[in-house]
Amino acid sequence: MFTANPTRKQLSAVICLTLVLVTAALYWPMLHHRFINVDDEQYITNNPQVKAGLTWPGIVWAFENTEAANWHR
Repeated sequence: MFTANPTRKQLSAVICLTLVLVTAALYWPMLHHRFINVDDEQYITNNPQVKAGLTWPGIVWAFENTEAANWHR
């Protein structure tokens, strides 16, 4: 498959594959972790704008609203 002098395309493929495998290996344990509920009810699970799906009014609301008044806007 590879020659003694790999081409630029082969080298790029190996680097990309290595990055994918390393990333998958690092995040694999997360599959067994539970969802952390810190302030998710305010922002996600009980938020009618989020529950409505991706809509234009929801996008506008996300950038204009300060409902939970946290550090982000």
